[in-house]
Amino acid sequence: MPGILRFFLSMLVVFSHLSGAHSADHVGFYAVRAFFLLSGLLLTKALHETYQFDFFRFYSNRLLRIVPLYLLICVVTHVVIRLAPTQAGDFMPRWAFADNSGAMLQNFLLLPLASGYLKLRYLEPAWSLAVELIMYLFLWIGVSRNEKTAILCLSFGLAFHLVELASGSSFAVRYFSLPSALLSYGAGALLYFRYEAFAKRRTLGAAAAALWLANLVFGWRLWGEHVLDIGYYLNTLLFLVAAPFLLEPKLSSVLRGHDAVLGQLSYPVFLVQWLAGFVGYLVLDGAEGRGVFLFYLCLPVTLAMAAALTLINDMAIEPLRRRLRGRISPLGPAFLPTLQLARAE
Repeated sequence: MPGILRFFLSMLVVFSHLSGAHSADHVGFYAVRAFFLLSGLLLTKALHETYQFDFFRFYSNRLLRIVPLYLLICVVTHVVIRLAPTQAGDFMPRWAFADNSGAMLQNFLLLPLASGYLKLRYLEPAWSLAVELIMYLFLWIGVSRNEKTAILCLSFGLAFHLVELASGSSFAVRYFSLPSALLSYGAGALLYFRYEAFAKRRTLGAAAAALWLANLVFGWRLWGEHVLDIGYYLNTLLFLVAAPFLLEPKLSSVLRGHDAVLGQLSYPVFLVQWLAGFVGYLVLDGAEGRGVFLFYLCLPVTLAMAAALTLINDMAIEPLRRRLRGRISPLGPAFLPTLQLARAE
């Protein structure tokens, strides 16, 4: 159920942002790391079984998946800020810098957001999209090539986190920085090569899934001040073991249909969360900028906006992506030697 899983993770991110509850902060952090691991797994699979390491088709498809809808949300957010600048600045302090033309350009370019230092961000968590686009390059260049390169990436990522922990660096360095993502992406790529071994151990996978959910829901109570170190790394480990079980449960035909629909909504939900939150903020006349009530008030708005984005994506972007997946690149096959690859299903 990859669609249901991605939708669940996206809603966790939205809840952690809009609820404003300090005890729920870790939920969003954990969900993003699970997203990164899942991305490492699924894109390594796609590189081997769909794209055969054809860079043009692979990266063009990923750009089409992420960038057009992101740019649309940037434009809409900019218009909204212009229409209600005072309320927008109160709701989201970063939006008060919307007159900075240099920062606007960096937002539209997206990749500069990976640095995490921009004052203006139309979409607060857009740094993770920039990290993803850079990590896609790493996956194609080497991380996803074989099991050894995946282990190498995982080792670099683990070493980075150990060094930062030993030096007492802030959690922000271990979460927002580009090198920190190597741990999750390396783990996801490695899982592709060991997938069958993990998938056969369904009891272990079920136990890991239950523990992952418990760590997710009760993390603050379980770990207290260690929720962003012990609980944070346990989240990655448990999700690594649980992923094959979570991705391939036995679903009825009805649930399989829901899985596809929710999977399509997951990225749009991620994109519209702050616009939906601002709508709720205006409805409440600025009385509540964050809160559980605000989250539930904005939930139907979030889903409606996400559905509209999904419709735009299906009409304008998906046909291009389907053609790219099925064609031969004008640049030929991969720019680097590839493995003997499995035939695409």
